[in-house]
Formats: sequence, C-alpha cells, structure tokens
Amino acid sequence: MIKTKILVFALAWAAVPALVHAQPAWPSRPVTLVVGYGAGGTTDILARALSEELGKQTGQTFVVENKPGANSNIGTEWVSRANPDGYTLLVGSTANSINNSLYKGLRFDLRKNFTPLARIGSVPNLLVVNKQSPISDLNGYIAKAKEGQGALTCASSGVGSAIHMSCELFNIQANTKIRHIPYKGSAAAMTDLLGGHVDSVFDNMPTVAANVRAGQLKALAVTTAKRSPAFPDTPTVTEVLGKPYSVESWFGIFGPAGMDPAVTTAISTQINRALSSENYRRRVEDLGATPPDTAHNSPADFSRFVDSELDKWRMVVDQLQLTME
Repeated sequence: MIKTKILVFALAWAAVPALVHAQPAWPSRPVTLVVGYGAGGTTDILARALSEELGKQTGQTFVVENKPGANSNIGTEWVSRANPDGYTLLVGSTANSINNSLYKGLRFDLRKNFTPLARIGSVPNLLVVNKQSPISDLNGYIAKAKEGQGALTCASSGVGSAIHMSCELFNIQANTKIRHIPYKGSAAAMTDLLGGHVDSVFDNMPTVAANVRAGQLKALAVTTAKRSPAFPDTPTVTEVLGKPYSVESWFGIFGPAGMDPAVTTAISTQINRALSSENYRRRVEDLGATPPDTAHNSPADFSRFVDSELDKWRMVVDQLQLTME
C-alpha cells in the first residue's frame, strides 16, 4: 500500500513541470496589433485585413491600435517595451529596417528588441516620369542623370522613406547623381511630378498605377528583383543595370524580444493560415500588394529577410552619411 502511494505521488510530481511550462493556446484573449502610422495608409489597411481574418479563424478579438509619429518610431518603441507574451504585436515595414540605422537616438534595435514572426505582404515601387518627359526608358534616364549633378531630380515622401532610399540605392548602383527633393508626404510629391516640377519618383505601385494606366505617367522600371504581374512589360532595374537591385515596401508582424518559441510558432502558424484565405489575398491584391509565399514564411525565414534588409539599408545610410535625430 505504501509503495503504491509513493508511486502515485512520484508520477504526479513528475507531471508538475509539464503543467507549469504548458502554454495556453494562442490566442486565449484579445490581441493588439500596433501600427506606427495613422489610419488609412497601406500598413494600416493590411493590419486591419489581417486582424479580420485572424479574428474569424480564432474566435478572438484583434484590435488595431494606431500610434503614429516619428516615422513609426513611437509605436515601434512602445511594442519593444511590451510583455513578450504574444498579445502586443507590431505591424512593421521597410521603414523600420531603414530607421534602425538612420535614426541615431533610437531606444530600441530591430535585431535585439524584436522577434520577427511573419511577412504579411509587399508592394513594388515603380520608377515613373511625367508623360511630357523626353525620357522613354531606363537607359535614357541613366544617360540623362549622368549629364551632371542635378540634371535629374527624384521626389519622395520624405528623407529616409523607402521612396527616397530607392532613389539613393539607384544612385549607388548606377553611379548617378540624381538630386533628391523631399516632400511632406507622397501626395505632395505626386502633385509636383504630375505638374512637371520634378523629374521622377520611385513610388509605391498602388500610388502611381492609376496614373500610369491613364497615360499621365510613364513607367520606366520596377524596383523588385522580378517583373510585376501588374506591369509585365516594364523591366526591372536589375535587368537594365546588370547589377543587383531590389527594393520593395514590405510589411510584417513582430513581437517583443524574449517570446516563448512555442508562442512564436503558434502565432506564425495562425498568421500564415490567415494569409492563405481567399478574402485576405483578394484584399491585398486589390491594394496592389503581393501576399507572401506561406511555404517560406516561418519566423526563421522572416528573420533572415529582416537581417538582409537591415544590412542593405545600413550600407546606403553609411555611404550617404545620412542621419536623423
């Protein structure tokens, strides 16, 4: 009898660690997705599309919280200080990989203070010029740019934006000196491009596609490594330059550093399931974005991609000696 009691006690005690370390299924309560920009932009739209799908498939509430300011740095820092339990997540983007080396006073580091979980979409950039421009292709654009400093201008939505950095990376790879003209937002830059006050812009495809199709702008090149199905006759920069060049406005989900691997896997699995839904893919494609390949969208896959983006933009920032406070 005593031996039986001892055996039962030993078996019960052996099970305690498993109970202590067991993780509840994610999510078991509401989840907050933090967007570092105001409502209505691409990051916000993708976040809301994803939260809707995640809510449907899990039965839990997903809240999109906008914390705009400092080119998304305010919201990003807020998530870096959150509990790493998987219930406060960041909807990050290309801007975060640029900001990491551009802003010298950041109180967080994308590599050290975050857990990459999954990509949720990407948007190509198009190099476009006004319909009245004598430039008709990328070779002509490069030839004009090499006539001298300031022979060509490129507009952007602001210093350090993906649109700006697309132009600067092009300068490096093509050995040109296209002069950057920053604006307070993409809309103002587009207005001056359409008005003929600036020569070009490397803008997000959804922003410029309608004007290209209407004949108001000419598309010279797409900035991604492969041609876009939306503009199959437009070459990539790499095709013309013969040098590696790849820029896209990407979007992904990050958690704070120190997350439990089991929770990380659970979140990634749920996100990829949401990304595969017909509704999400349709909404992303209607926006002019491309959903990721879910077969290669694990936390490890996304982490490697983020590392490559951080390295690429640090090279550009350092070479141009750019800095923001």
